[in-house]
Amino acid sequence: MKKRYITTLYCLLAFVFICGFLCCIGSYPLLDVDETRYVNMARDMFNTKDYLTLFLNGDYFFEKPPLFFWIECISFKLTGVISELTARLPIILLSLLPVGLLFFLCKKIKGERFAIISVMVLLTSLEYVILTKIAMLDSVLASFAVSSVLCYFYTFYVEEKHKKYFWILTYVFSALAVLAKGIPGAAIPAFVIAVSTVVFKTYKETLKYSWGFLIFLLITLPWHLVMLKIYGSLFFDEYIMKHHILRFLGSDVIHRSQPWYFYILTLLWGLFPHVFVLLGKFKYINLKDKFLTLNFIAAISILVFFSLSKAKLITYILPIYPFLAVLIGAIWIKMHKLKLFLSVVISMSLLSGFLSPYIYKFNYSFGQDDLMKFANFAKENNYTISTYMTGRKYSLLYYGNQSKIEFHNEEDLNWLKEELKKENHIVITRNKEIENLPIKVKEKGVKYSIIERFDNEKQ
Repeated sequence: MKKRYITTLYCLLAFVFICGFLCCIGSYPLLDVDETRYVNMARDMFNTKDYLTLFLNGDYFFEKPPLFFWIECISFKLTGVISELTARLPIILLSLLPVGLLFFLCKKIKGERFAIISVMVLLTSLEYVILTKIAMLDSVLASFAVSSVLCYFYTFYVEEKHKKYFWILTYVFSALAVLAKGIPGAAIPAFVIAVSTVVFKTYKETLKYSWGFLIFLLITLPWHLVMLKIYGSLFFDEYIMKHHILRFLGSDVIHRSQPWYFYILTLLWGLFPHVFVLLGKFKYINLKDKFLTLNFIAAISILVFFSLSKAKLITYILPIYPFLAVLIGAIWIKMHKLKLFLSVVISMSLLSGFLSPYIYKFNYSFGQDDLMKFANFAKENNYTISTYMTGRKYSLLYYGNQSKIEFHNEEDLNWLKEELKKENHIVITRNKEIENLPIKVKEKGVKYSIIERFDNEKQ
């Protein structure tokens, strides 16, 4: 009976993954702004074969390290195709790394049932489902940073002779997380290890295996040193100072300042539908249990780390979900309401798998459909593109197959007049920008339009 029960759970777990993560991932376009920006950069890297320097819209891009783009290039090389599917699939498959580590760790400590339920909670949490199906850097960071922390957890439960291997993996995955998105890749594992060392008084062991930091440096330093040698202060000022230190401290680098409680609000919807279980039955979590305490420390450490930063986005908090899934899994086990749990899991799987493409496509109807249509028009007719007061819309760059687009975001009618004189060229703007101007519209969309010329009859 127990074997049949476990087999059923395994089948359901496979159903959750296939529906929630693999179903239809290539059936909807790349999303503005992150997917279209980063996949276009990966496409440029793949075409130019310059695997060191990142470029965006023809300019140097020193905000991020290169691992995401290397992964994308490998996918493009293996498949021979650059598409929505080949851009998203490697990121989704990479998310299996922490899921697998979490499963086998939970199974080792708490048993198969606990492991399956915890992983199901993770794979049906709303924000985790949404973000890990998108080709973005935060997903890669989360995969490696979480894997680093989980390997550290393993050191509490393996034989002494095997501990060094998991410590090595802790440093290796942290290094890969740094190459995915910089300082947070090192800060998250370091924060968790530091707090756990104090709580469990494992100072000697942590110090004993600190030589793993040399492995960390061997992985992270080469690319950074090469870039410093090539670009010097330009790279140092942009990459290290502006987009790591100043960005964390809250200077107006990216204008994404949010209050300290921003991620608490994010988790209220990001953990849907399991948030009701967490809030209603938190007392079921036994923090005298070492494994649950470790996961609690990891969750709180990640929450505090990202909350301290002035620059906040909902995507940054992604690494917290595997650890919260373990805590919520422990609650579901104690509640003894398997039928309710299975109904929640199946509903979320169907929602994320079969309805998410329609949800994304609904989002496109607010303007991105216009941009993709105009981009394809430019591509088919070999036109170049510029934009007026639209912001940086990289779907034009990706779907228009443009090498460079001038995104002009200042009111300047003289500039606009000169652009409209260019041959084999189109100018795109928001409809509201031309409502009171004597402009002749070539094609009007829901939010954006192609401008043809100034209408002299209305002047």
